[in-house]
Amino acid sequence: MVNVWRLMAFNEPGHRQQMIQWAINNSRIAIGWTEVGTLNQYETPGDIQHKVFDIYEGPPGRSPTAGIQLWNFRGGTHPFYPGVQGGPDPHRLAMQCGDLVILKANGYGESVVMRVQGPYELVPAGDTTLPPFGYGHQRKAEVTDIGPQALWHAASTILPGQSPFNALVRLHEVEQEVLNGLPRNRHLRTR
Repeated sequence: MVNVWRLMAFNEPGHRQQMIQWAINNSRIAIGWTEVGTLNQYETPGDIQHKVFDIYEGPPGRSPTAGIQLWNFRGGTHPFYPGVQGGPDPHRLAMQCGDLVILKANGYGESVVMRVQGPYELVPAGDTTLPPFGYGHQRKAEVTDIGPQALWHAASTILPGQSPFNALVRLHEVEQEVLNGLPRNRHLRTR
């Protein structure tokens, strides 16, 4: 089984394609809330959430689920959504190497699927690997040719208890046999 995630490339729809191109060119995925500092300093998603509320004023930065999204991006373990019974193994609920991430732009034709290749890292301000919008929370990832819309449907959308408006959401696991049979991303050739 392979974990599947959906990550919105950027808050503003007009800039999402630019972030996807950055991800492809730099073999990385990234998420916002950089000002909270390294996620490795926090012991719980709640600790991260408190820091988000201390730093950010108003939406979209002051998201009430930023702590859990960042925790999952980092790769910590915790009871993901304790109210969900019979779901995936709770030790596999945070992002890990080998997971697939649908990096979503406006439509699936503009999206791409990336495979996580490295652990979480905070890229400091001024570093050349920072994306145009300064997202410092990053993980190394490689582009795959899996069709993003086909993967979305194969993963049966997001797990219960999450908001589709979150930047990062967890989808259901997909078996390797299913992945092997999915259509390939025809749009990848034009990037």
